[in-house]
Amino acid sequence: MSEPVDICRHLAHALEEQTSSTTQCLKGLKVLISAGPTREPLDPVRYITNRSSGKMGYALANAALKAGAEVTLVSGPVALEPPANIDLVKVETAAQMYEAVISRASDHAIYIGAAAVADYSPASFSRKK
Repeated sequence: MSEPVDICRHLAHALEEQTSSTTQCLKGLKVLISAGPTREPLDPVRYITNRSSGKMGYALANAALKAGAEVTLVSGPVALEPPANIDLVKVETAAQMYEAVISRASDHAIYIGAAAVADYSPASFSRKK
């Protein structure tokens, strides 16, 4: 796999070419993107997560939209405004993200996994703090 920096550079270059061109390289394609973190609840007030901002996935969704794609964005909890004209699916846990992506994947030509899914999930949930 190419390094993320190289992928971003390539996408930025392709987007620059795209905006200077009259064609849309993803027109007619459905693109599924996952973004942001997941939260794994420990009890009613605590959870395990990471510091993912979701910016990469949201930027990719914007780029795909500008390239003419029909975009579905599966997003963990973030403080970002989603791009207009996309199908936004909000999730919280890794299991919810998995289900949301797997249930939609076969309807999409491209899947980009930019989410920072939690590495661990507690074996049990405590009903009390």
